[in-house]
Amino acid sequence: MKTVQRAVLMLRRSKKETISFIMTLTISIGLLYLFVNLQIATKQNEINILEISDTTDLIMLIFTLAIAGICAWNSFNANTFFQKAKSKELCVYLSSGMNIVTLSKYLLVQNFILLIISTILGGILGIIFNPIVNLLIMILTSTSLPLFNITIYGTLTWIAILIFEFIFMVMSNVGYAYRTELKYLLDNSHRLDIGDTRMFKAKDPLYSVFFILGAIMLLILPAKDIFPMVGCVIGIFGLQGILRYAIPKRLELMKNQHTNLNSEKILIVGALYSLVKTMCFYIIILFALLILMSCFLFAYDMSNYMRIVLCIGYMLLLIMIGISIYYKLIIEAKKQVDEYYHLQLLGFLKKDLENIVKKEIRLIFLIILAAPFPYAIIIGLRFLFIQKISFILCLYVLLSYIVVLSLIGLFTEHIYLKIIFQKDKGEE
Repeated sequence: MKTVQRAVLMLRRSKKETISFIMTLTISIGLLYLFVNLQIATKQNEINILEISDTTDLIMLIFTLAIAGICAWNSFNANTFFQKAKSKELCVYLSSGMNIVTLSKYLLVQNFILLIISTILGGILGIIFNPIVNLLIMILTSTSLPLFNITIYGTLTWIAILIFEFIFMVMSNVGYAYRTELKYLLDNSHRLDIGDTRMFKAKDPLYSVFFILGAIMLLILPAKDIFPMVGCVIGIFGLQGILRYAIPKRLELMKNQHTNLNSEKILIVGALYSLVKTMCFYIIILFALLILMSCFLFAYDMSNYMRIVLCIGYMLLLIMIGISIYYKLIIEAKKQVDEYYHLQLLGFLKKDLENIVKKEIRLIFLIILAAPFPYAIIIGLRFLFIQKISFILCLYVLLSYIVVLSLIGLFTEHIYLKIIFQKDKGEE
């Protein structure tokens, strides 16, 4: 009982991070519960739709696994942010003589408390949205469906996925107390640059060639089944090279040749260099999700109902990957607090620094939005030309991507600024 009380006290000392953690888990768990039940109910033919082909069933399973994977990713990112926000507190406990095993117990109890609350709230959120989604499907498909399609098998599948994800997160959280680099985690100005680790060092223009080649293959290969995905895979290879090597190298050259840049541009280029390398993996994942899921939606023949369900899954994926991008960026913001505080001490005006941060965030989100856009337009126009999809579906895929990520970008910019300049308010 004493352990639980101490764990609750530790949570109360970081209310903002605790609430943010619970909200993130609740949204991710709720959306996962919603789609898992939708997928299971469809598979079991418990709702009145056309017979489902094996291919369509496989696509539904891929969407479900993708949502479950992004849910786990969100949990990990939220957990990382939560623990880094508490790193000073953990150091105080360790330096005051608390045993590492005891501290691990407190972290374990904290995890269970947060996970139980988030699971209950997430389940309630999924149940609330279930009839809303079913009503939307009925309106769009002009079919008669049960308002609720919560299945026992779907609930059990959801619980099994959550148990697997939570075990991983608990292990990560408890292991945090055993790490020896807690002092390193407090050094917010540190930047890790491991250099070029490629086995095959291609010239930077070659990655652009691969990116263009993938787009060309989308135009010339048959617009059915797996063929469009071949071009997408080639495009992903080209994009990762552009993001990991070509753009950072160009930014580094601009940063080193700073004679033609003013102080503001030097800071923007330096910050953007760091963010592009940091966000590279996230942008590639987003590119793969948008393009590959678009191919699944467009290339395969399926009933109108199934296409609507997959469109809902596509929207859920966008929301969840957007949450992951948000957390990754605010974790980066935590690292930059001291840097911008020192810049103010050196004489930079807060207003000028705020403009720099805004440009930095807007530029990284511009890259996030622009990276997959040529492929998305080519895929949409290709399938529109052969009349395999409707204009409304094509517009939905493009606009949902732009709107969701733009809104997340605006919210991220607001929170990023608050974190960067938190020392002005006396927050440590």
